[in-house]
Amino acid sequence: MRAWGILGAVFVWAGMALAGAPGCSNEPSVEEGLMCFIHGPNASDYPDIDPFKGCPETVPLTNGSGSCQCDIVRICYVEEGETKPDDSNCQTVEYQFRATTPSLKNLPLGEDVSILVECYDQAIINGVPQQLGPTARGQSIPISHEEDEPVEECTVYMLPVGQFGPTYSPMLGTKTEAFEARWGAVAAPLGTGHVLLAGGSSFDDDCAQPWWDPKCIDQVTTSAEIYNPGNGAFQLLTSPAGTPVLMTERRAFAASVVLPTGEIAIFGGFTAPDTPTNTVEIFDPKAGTFRPEGGIPMGSTRARHTATLIYGGQTPYVLLAGGIGTGEGSWEIWSPTQMPVALTGPLAESRWNHTATLITKELDSSARNMVLLAGGEGMDEGKGKVRDTAEVVAIDSVGTPLMLEAPRYLCSNDGATPPAEKKTMHAAAFVPKRHFVYISGGFSDSEHLNPTGKICVWKTRTSSGEGWEDKATFSLKKARGAHTATALPLNVVLFAGGLCKEGGALEPCKTVEIVFEYMSPTGEIVVDIGPDEEFAIPMLWPRFDHGALVSSDAKVFFFGGLSGPVATPEAYRATEVFNPQ
Repeated sequence: MRAWGILGAVFVWAGMALAGAPGCSNEPSVEEGLMCFIHGPNASDYPDIDPFKGCPETVPLTNGSGSCQCDIVRICYVEEGETKPDDSNCQTVEYQFRATTPSLKNLPLGEDVSILVECYDQAIINGVPQQLGPTARGQSIPISHEEDEPVEECTVYMLPVGQFGPTYSPMLGTKTEAFEARWGAVAAPLGTGHVLLAGGSSFDDDCAQPWWDPKCIDQVTTSAEIYNPGNGAFQLLTSPAGTPVLMTERRAFAASVVLPTGEIAIFGGFTAPDTPTNTVEIFDPKAGTFRPEGGIPMGSTRARHTATLIYGGQTPYVLLAGGIGTGEGSWEIWSPTQMPVALTGPLAESRWNHTATLITKELDSSARNMVLLAGGEGMDEGKGKVRDTAEVVAIDSVGTPLMLEAPRYLCSNDGATPPAEKKTMHAAAFVPKRHFVYISGGFSDSEHLNPTGKICVWKTRTSSGEGWEDKATFSLKKARGAHTATALPLNVVLFAGGLCKEGGALEPCKTVEIVFEYMSPTGEIVVDIGPDEEFAIPMLWPRFDHGALVSSDAKVFFFGGLSGPVATPEAYRATEVFNPQ
């Protein structure tokens, strides 16, 4: 199943070509359909993550040897909006080196689908052949095929499940990376399945301040690039004439949302060291251009703030909260259809480096519509202070703020005598099916020297309403701050990277941790976190203050951030992906 040294071609035929024309063979026409190439990282460069490790190169694998991670191949198509394929949309074949597989039947025409490929290890256990796995998985970006169209190509990047791999070009046979170091870039998924990376900065090597100080931002960029999860390629955004397409303003640590139109709204950020702005710009993916939203700026300057799309109807509303700048103690509502800003008001406490989590009845039927603003830091009497509170912004049925409620202490349902947690540069992830928001790690001090492992769990449904989970023992295995938290299918949350203490010194974390569920012998669902340090899952490039999102190929895409010694870190171009279980 390999070509180009590490690739395999899978012919996936669409529509009427499956049945053939009257009077013709029932074989699909080679002029139509999709042709997908299955590949993994170069085995000589990445032997530990070769998804075809141990597979024979000349003959089909004999039944049950157990020496190959890809004895059996399952190929499916996944319809748009689905996370799992229907079994009727799948076909299972025996792995063969440099062989094509039979066609997938009934591939829908004119609809976005993704091609999913899974490898299974077939081993003899107690004399009985069993399929173990999946051991490796890959998925194409969404692709649509119309009747009578010529053959289209797609790629499926295979990695062992539960492991990291580089962003990778099958054509070049090498890893890829972003064109620019992007510390504090914005990233957003596009309707094509690609990812926009825009803005960011490098780190000032001569900065006399700690790494997190805004004065250490250097060479803020206006450039933007597109990442294609299908083939691992990065492409600088350019016009049809080949000239660079740039943002309207330099921005680092801005905030962005995807509007219902598919356009990307980008708010604020630093335009230079310690210089936040109140401007807004829009990226139009159809035109491939940025335009200033000059008539509708934010009411305050903001950087390291949050932007949350709270209503996605014909009149979108975006909640902007906190940030370094004149807006550190306020919130406001931005809408492209309203000038000037329609609503604004004070936060109970100034905050930046906080998290904002949208909770809606659409996602969790037992919840109410709200945005949970948690932790962060702000200035009190001229001194930085880490926040130990959370604020709830209630939302009415049409998406506008109903009220800003009194602050609640982090991790504590006792408003009078708080054993509250202090958190800044933490991470949050919402798991609607479990009615949980995990607010993990962070730093407990404004000097960002003391990472915490505590996970505060906000429950959207309890016997008495909503609030914090009373069990106070849920923690990361390793205290970390400036990390990411990514919600995945099957109620899984991935915590990755950040800064941890090793031997009393802060260093970039090399590992990730995963919240997962399993059923106990008594039939109860148990929520746990792992793996242990003894069985750590390492990142390829340890990083902190970075970005992560789930891309259209179902992998977690990591970009930007810092790495190296905390006293003299370096902004990262290197990118990588994690293949969930």
